[in-house]
Amino acid sequence: MPDNKVGGETKLEERPQSALRRRLNYYFNWPVVIDPFGKPYYRWQIIISTAVLYNVFCVPSRMAFEQLREPHLDVMWLALDYTSDGLYIFDIIWHLFIGIPRKGIPAADLRVSRKQYYHGISFKFDVFSILPTDILYWQWGIRMAALRINRLARFHRVQELFARTHVHSNHGVYFRFLEVLLYSIIFVHFNGCLYYGLNIYNGLGYDEWTFPNYATGNVTDHEGNAISAEEGNFFNLYLRSFQWSLVVLAQDVDGLIYNNVVECLLRIFVTIEGTFLMGAGIAIAEHLLASKNRHLEAYQRRLDAVKQYMLMRQVDKSMQKRVLGWFNYVWEVKQFSDEQTDLEILPPILRLSIAKISFQDTFQRVKLFRGCEPQALEELIMRLQLQFYCPGDLVFRKGDVAREMYIVRSGLLQAVSEDGLDVYATLSQGSVFGEVSLLSGLIKADQKRTNTVRSQSYSELFTLSKSDFQV
Repeated sequence: MPDNKVGGETKLEERPQSALRRRLNYYFNWPVVIDPFGKPYYRWQIIISTAVLYNVFCVPSRMAFEQLREPHLDVMWLALDYTSDGLYIFDIIWHLFIGIPRKGIPAADLRVSRKQYYHGISFKFDVFSILPTDILYWQWGIRMAALRINRLARFHRVQELFARTHVHSNHGVYFRFLEVLLYSIIFVHFNGCLYYGLNIYNGLGYDEWTFPNYATGNVTDHEGNAISAEEGNFFNLYLRSFQWSLVVLAQDVDGLIYNNVVECLLRIFVTIEGTFLMGAGIAIAEHLLASKNRHLEAYQRRLDAVKQYMLMRQVDKSMQKRVLGWFNYVWEVKQFSDEQTDLEILPPILRLSIAKISFQDTFQRVKLFRGCEPQALEELIMRLQLQFYCPGDLVFRKGDVAREMYIVRSGLLQAVSEDGLDVYATLSQGSVFGEVSLLSGLIKADQKRTNTVRSQSYSELFTLSKSDFQV
């Protein structure tokens, strides 16, 4: 092969790659890096969680209920099983292309992310959950659903889905409730399947603790009426098992007699499990309610403090009525949240972006800023101050020194005469007033207000001061 010397070093000429080699490089060096916080990854989590929940509910059911192991169901179960297995395998491949963020940037070098994935506990669970235990079907038959019990080890994907849902949804509290509800249903389902499996182990109709053997046709109810053998179908037996599990978990009583050690041990296990589950449920419910009512508690606490203050200072009834009206308005419209405090954790650039989106509708109505350069407009947005006025409040009087201009965010205001009897103009969202006196004051001495402006309703106004323009 010919070579060239560059800077005293020998540089070999690269051979042109064949079409097959380029194709292999294309498939095995896929340049796409998946963001674990993006929408595609979130959608995939929904798909893989569906496959996991299929195994969580169907594998224990097929192990316990002989009605689900009928020969005519074999093809359906095999199709569903291997569809979920295919999704399990693709899930591992999918995670090989996920770039673990470093300082907020998904890693471009997938070797770092893959190394972290390989050494993590989730990879070990992923591999264990897809071990080909189905090969033992040759020994015990394709109806041995217990061979697929390792598929439940992928349940951490469901937990990850709920964690991501809290980020992607604006109703995180409700999804936390659904998460607790799902876990509770899974616990009841497992115990119900275990209870029916013990029925089969002891024999249906073995004692008062087990189900009657409806297939014999000799079962009667408490009034002595014969019960049809159709009552022994899967749906009825599953509901009875689910109801038994739910009662024992929730109330610690089933009113039945235990005739052997196995029945007693199951009863003790389910009772202990129910105690822990109920305690965990109460703690989680308390947390959810506290999160949901945080603003309401703050509102009531401040309202009570203001009421107590007005009572101590003997504030007159008319003023108390105005204050209480303001509190009602704040709760109904603002939900008693402090925007500035809530956004303090964000860096300035993100606060600016949110402010631009929040104030966009208002600023689009302001003719004064339509020809303003974007950079200057952003500076003004960051300097905006929000002020609130109640019905009847004066924003300023005629003759006051002009130090601020106002932009109406919401509400109605009126430009009136000094005595308040004559109305010259009505101002609504997007209206600007006070700018002439303010801008004139930048060149000349402080200007005086030429009108009086009064708030007709509860109003929110943005203000810009003279110093904001001078800077």
